[in-house]
Amino acid sequence: ASDVDKFSRENRSLSQQTKDLARQVQQLLRAQLDRVNNGSNENALVPYGRTRRPINQQSPRQLMSADAVITDQLSSFKDVVELHEQHTHQLATIRQLTSDLMEAHRKIDDGSTDKEEITQVRNELGAMREARQRQEHMVKAIIDQRDMYRKMCNEGSSAPSHTPLLTIEAGGSSSALALTSEAVSEDTEDLRERVTLLDRELNRSQGQFKVLTDFKTELESSLARATEEARQKRDEAVRLSAEVDINKRRSDMLSAQLADAKKVLNSYVRKEGSMDAMLNQHVMQSTTDQARIEKLQDEKRIAEAKLRSIETTRDIAVASEKRLAEDNTALKMEVAQLSKLMDSVQRLETGLVGQKDQEIESISQERGRLSNALHKAQKELQDAALRADQQRDALQSESARLRVKLETAEETAAAADKKLAEEAGRLQAHEARTEALQSQVDDLQTRLTRRETAEAGAGLAGHLVVSNDVKVKELELRLSEANEAQTRAEEGQSQYQAVALAHEKNLVELTSSSDTKINEAQAELKVATERATRAEEAVQKLQGNLKDLATEHEQLRERLLKDVQTAEAKAATLTANGTLLEEKIAAAKLKEEGLEADLTAARQEASEANASYERELRAHANMMTKYQAQSVEKQKDASMVKELSSTVSALKASLVEAHVSSDQQKTSLEHRISLEVEKVKDLTSQN
Repeated sequence: ASDVDKFSRENRSLSQQTKDLARQVQQLLRAQLDRVNNGSNENALVPYGRTRRPINQQSPRQLMSADAVITDQLSSFKDVVELHEQHTHQLATIRQLTSDLMEAHRKIDDGSTDKEEITQVRNELGAMREARQRQEHMVKAIIDQRDMYRKMCNEGSSAPSHTPLLTIEAGGSSSALALTSEAVSEDTEDLRERVTLLDRELNRSQGQFKVLTDFKTELESSLARATEEARQKRDEAVRLSAEVDINKRRSDMLSAQLADAKKVLNSYVRKEGSMDAMLNQHVMQSTTDQARIEKLQDEKRIAEAKLRSIETTRDIAVASEKRLAEDNTALKMEVAQLSKLMDSVQRLETGLVGQKDQEIESISQERGRLSNALHKAQKELQDAALRADQQRDALQSESARLRVKLETAEETAAAADKKLAEEAGRLQAHEARTEALQSQVDDLQTRLTRRETAEAGAGLAGHLVVSNDVKVKELELRLSEANEAQTRAEEGQSQYQAVALAHEKNLVELTSSSDTKINEAQAELKVATERATRAEEAVQKLQGNLKDLATEHEQLRERLLKDVQTAEAKAATLTANGTLLEEKIAAAKLKEEGLEADLTAARQEASEANASYERELRAHANMMTKYQAQSVEKQKDASMVKELSSTVSALKASLVEAHVSSDQQKTSLEHRISLEVEKVKDLTSQN
């Protein structure tokens, strides 16, 4: 039940701390939001719009609850200054409580020392009581002995008056009576001396008994006072323990607040890092935009240059298109041929793999089929090596023809090296298979040896051993030859595959680059052709107009020459011809206006390009504005981080100071305790 209560209290305390931390986090977030949106606000950091009531204005129920006091007085703050003041006040409170706690521990230790002294005094009192009882018994025995000796002395003193009678009645001599009287007188003197000594000892014992009785009374009163002080100290220790628990919870809460402040500081540091990254990204973006603007300007100039030179490059584009078409056709034919070669190589590789699998299966199934399978494999590998050599020669000639067209021989060599490495791995795998075959041959030889040993009794051992050794050697020889042939075939195959893959890669790259260039050239040629067509149409129209004008001019000239002599008669005809000329001039003006419209369209395109450039500039300006705003926000966050860092540093310094002060107080108290212990020891030794 006590553990359940303890855990319940801890749970409630943790829940309250969580609520307090959540309230503080919300408060900081609200303050940051207000600072970003509206600037610094005086009341931005007051949580939930409530004000804290002083302690003297709170209800007694709230004053009796430590959690309520902590929640109302310590969990929230208005600003960093108030937080610092709270921390200073709490630090002073912690120091005072630590001092009180150490004093309580000291009193408790003193109480334990008093208990030890009381126990020691009680033991001494019991010993004194036992000694007093022994002394009482001794005094009683001495008194009895004194009375006995006194009685004997009295009887001895009265004995001489009766001595003659006794002597007469006993019939003794006078000398015996004299000796008896002397002995009695000596005994009487001894008894009197002993009685005197016993009286003195009795008086001394009675005085000691009185002193012990007084000391007992004083010890009992001291014990009562010590018991009362111990009870008071116990009550005070209970109260101080409760206060220590409260102070411990407050210290834990301050530690949690410090940890939360560190977390907030770390979050601000991370936010600053992210903002720096964002800032760098914006700077890079602005640089990219500037480069893009410059690139657009360069593209604009290049486009204008292309427009000026596209008429002169039309024939070159047509010729290049034809040449690229021819090259594309040739490359496609070569790609098809290489694809066929790759298919044949793959089929050959598939056949070789199948033959290898068949050879391995035949070796594992039956010993007798090994020789035929090896011969067959050797023959097939030789044929395959021959075909591979032929195909390699063909590929070498083809490679020599293609190498003239390819410009990246180093990449081909690198790819070939990579493929050779892969084929080396395959050869290693084949060597592993060959070793497995060799192990199988060794196993067969072992079995033959065992069989020969078993058949040695029949007289056939020598012949079987010789024949089996010969067969095994033949098998090993054939196996080695097959391995060598297979190695040569695989080397040729690997070289062939490497060269084929390199050629295929180069052909794919060349084809892709050729297709790209062809597409670009076709697009440019199409645009140039359209523009050239429009220009030719315009030129043809102008030429037709010029021809018409020239024809009309000649006609007019002829008419004028003919009508010079008859100018007056043909004045009306000349007037009509002048009107016709004016109409044609108007048509020419209309054509000129059309050309001006085309020029206007070109200018409009240029203005659109300029507008695009201006939009890019405006976007860049907006980005710079955002960058400046983010810089301002970064400065604000940096100032907040600086304030939080100073607060955390102050908290750390305060905690360190508290630890140092507590250590000093602990050392001082230990020294005082040691002094008190020495005093108690001295007093004990004196008593």
